[in-house]
Amino acid sequence: MDFDSALSKVGEFGLAQVVQSSLMTSLGILLAFQQVNLAFVAKEPSFLCTDPNIHGEAVCQMEKSCENIKFVDEFTSIVSEFKLICGENYKASLVQSMYMIGVLFGGLIWGPQSDAIGRRKTLFAGIVLLATTSILSGTTQTYLQFAFLKFINGAAVGGTGLVIFVYSTENVGASYRVLAGTMVQVVFALGIAACGGLAYLIRDWRQLSFASGIPFIFYLSLYWILPESPRWLASKGKLTQAEALLFKMALRNKKQILRTDIALARPTKSSQKEKVSQPQSVGYAEFFRTPNIRRRMVIQIFTWFACSVVYMGLTMGAGDIGSNAYISLALSGLVELPAYVACVLLLNVIGRRAMLSGCNILGGLACLLLIFIPDNAGSSAEMMQTMLALIGKMGVSAGFNVIYIYSSELAPTSARSSALALCTMSARIGGAIAPMVAPYGKLMMFRVFGLLALSSGISASLLPETLNQPLPDTIDDIENDTKKTQ
Repeated sequence: MDFDSALSKVGEFGLAQVVQSSLMTSLGILLAFQQVNLAFVAKEPSFLCTDPNIHGEAVCQMEKSCENIKFVDEFTSIVSEFKLICGENYKASLVQSMYMIGVLFGGLIWGPQSDAIGRRKTLFAGIVLLATTSILSGTTQTYLQFAFLKFINGAAVGGTGLVIFVYSTENVGASYRVLAGTMVQVVFALGIAACGGLAYLIRDWRQLSFASGIPFIFYLSLYWILPESPRWLASKGKLTQAEALLFKMALRNKKQILRTDIALARPTKSSQKEKVSQPQSVGYAEFFRTPNIRRRMVIQIFTWFACSVVYMGLTMGAGDIGSNAYISLALSGLVELPAYVACVLLLNVIGRRAMLSGCNILGGLACLLLIFIPDNAGSSAEMMQTMLALIGKMGVSAGFNVIYIYSSELAPTSARSSALALCTMSARIGGAIAPMVAPYGKLMMFRVFGLLALSSGISASLLPETLNQPLPDTIDDIENDTKKTQ
C-alpha cells in the first residue's frame, strides 16, 4: 500500500503525532525571539552630549564632534554599545538586512539538505547553530562580529523553520494538515508577543541575547527522542525503517494492527530501473522543466512574494499603535491569531484554493480602500484607517498561513523542502523590498500593497485544490496524475 493508506491505519493525528508536533512547533517561540529581538537589540536609545558648554544642542547637528555621549533610556542595545549614532546609525538597520539575507540563504541551503539527508539531521544542525550564534552574539566586542553572527543566526532560523514546518505537516493525515501547519504559525505569533514581554523584563541587550539562545540547548536532548520522518524514509526507498516507525506510531496511538497491515508497496523491477536511470536529487531547475509543476511554482513564488511584501509592510506600521514599543510588538503578534483561527475553521470546509484566493483579495481590497480615507480627518477616519489596516493584515496573515500549508501539499515529497525553500526565498526578497515602498508615501504604499495582494489572490485561483488529496511523491506524480488534485 502507499504511505497515506498506511498512515490512515496507524492514525492520522494520534498521540504520537501530537507529541511530535508539539515538541517541534514549540521551537517556533524561540525562532520568533531570534527574528524579532533585533527590534530591541538594535533599537536606538535617546542620547545627549555631556561635553562642557553644551546646552541642549542636537548631537548630530553639532559642528564639532561630541566626545562624551550619554544614553539616557532604560535599555541598552548595540547602538549604545558600539556608538551607532548620527553618521553610523545606518549600521543598525544593516544588521537587520544581513539577518534577512541569512534567512534567505538558510532556506536555500537547508531545503535541499533536508530532502537529501533527512529532516532530523538538518533540524539539529540548525538548533546547534541557533544556540551557538545567539549566545555568542551576546559576547561580541565589535560591530562586525555581531553582524556576522546575526547573518549565520538568520540562516539557521530560515533553515530550521522550514524543516519544522515540513516535519510537522507531512506525517499527519490530509484532514489534519491544516491544524498541524496552522499551529506552527500560531506558536510563532505567540513567540512574537512573548518577545515583547521578555524584552520588557530584560533591558540589557547582552542578557536578552543570552535569554533568547540558552533554551535551544535543552532542545538538543530531542535528538534521542524525535525519530526521522517516516514519509521521508519511504520516499527514499527505506521502506523497512519507515514501516518500523509507522508501527511504533500505531502502538502509541493505541491501534490494534499487525506489522504486515502497514506493509508499504515495494517498487517493481521496471520502476527500479527507471529510478536508477533518474537523478536522485532534485535541483531547483527541475521545477521549471515540465508544464504542470512549472505553472504551480510560478504562481506560488509570486504569491509568496506578494504576501511577504504586504505582510512586512503592514507589520512595520505596528509601531504606530500607541507609544509603547513593547506593547506594540505584542499586539503585532496577537493580531494574527484571529486569522489563524479562521484557517482552522474554514480550510477543511472551503478548501485551500478558495481560502488563499479569498484572504488575499480581502487584504488587497482593505489596502486599496485605505487610499480613499484622508489623514487628519478626525477620530472616526483614524478608527476606519486602523480597522482597515487590521483587516488587511489579518487577511494577508491568513493567506500567508494558507500558502505555507498549500505549498507543502502541492510539492512532491522527494523535493518538498526544496520547493518550500524556493518559495520562501521569494518571500525573503519581498520582505527586503517592502521598506523601499514607504518613502513614496502612503498613497503609493497602499496602492502597491493592495494591487499585489489582489493580483496574487486572483492568480491563486488557478492552482489545483489539494483538500483531502494524497500528497504527490515525485514530480512525475504531478505531471502524470494531476487530475486527482483538480
